[in-house]
Amino acid sequence: MEEKMLQLACSEARKKLNNQLSAINSVDQKIGMLLGLIGVSLALSFDNKLKIANAVLPYIIGLLLLAISALLLFFAYRCIRLKTGLNIKGYSELIEKLKNKTTLITFLKHQLLYFEDSIISNNKLIKQKNKSLAYGAITLLASLLFCIASYLM
Repeated sequence: MEEKMLQLACSEARKKLNNQLSAINSVDQKIGMLLGLIGVSLALSFDNKLKIANAVLPYIIGLLLLAISALLLFFAYRCIRLKTGLNIKGYSELIEKLKNKTTLITFLKHQLLYFEDSIISNNKLIKQKNKSLAYGAITLLASLLFCIASYLM
């Protein structure tokens, strides 16, 4: 009974790790779209011909915020190494080989502890990545507002 419960817990932990990996892919796609928007904004901002001297300050502030946003988004996009749990070649053969119940249960307990550690450390990395994405998006919005203000002046 304990063996089946441990195997069930391990399979649920694997599902949680797969969900974390798909969450990272989703965040990376959002970051890629925002970086594309930064590229378009940068191209349009250098095409701007300022007619009034009053518009120079919002324009410069907008470009600085755009650069800060790009840095924050590149920081969020950086490669992080997530723990994915045990990846042993011949994993199922190893479980079959561990016919002794105590050895198998001990192995599954260790595996479950490793999964728990992986999930906790991955959550910290994902939160850090989401925070950088949020700050990058906010500064991008502020830079776009300053650039629009420089066009309207």
